Amino acid sequence: MRTRKRNGLASVPLVLLALWAVEANSMMGADGPPPCESQACFIEAVSACKAETSFMTTTAANAQAQYLVEGSTDDGRCKVGMIYMQHPRSEWTYTPLHFVLDRDGDIGNELKRTVEDCLSGDADRDRQCSGPLLEQLSLPQ
Repeated sequence: MRTRKRNGLASVPLVLLALWAVEANSMMGADGPPPCESQACFIEAVSACKAETSFMTTTAANAQAQYLVEGSTDDGRCKVGMIYMQHPRSEWTYTPLHFVLDRDGDIGNELKRTVEDCLSGDADRDRQCSGPLLEQLSLPQ
């Protein structure tokens, strides 16, 4: 499998980059909603679980992350994807993470806490953390 080289490291299979690009492009097309320009917009999209809604933000760690609402789960929660477009740990860039959020309560804080818990391996099983980023970190899914 071909990979993208970054800082001399083979870090990201090109097929993953292509899949994420297809997802990102589809959400900006005529069939999908426009990207959110604020956290409030994205919180509303998660609350409604409005599939294909995206949001780009810069984190406290000076990383740039893009979030994508992927759709509802069978139990009515919302599946969300995240990918770092820039990160101080370059091997984390362009490597998707997926998880599930409740659609009520403080979605902004839950989003932040869930990402942190997924990346540290401390997330509850009901968060359904998965994706290539966890595989890369050798964390259970």
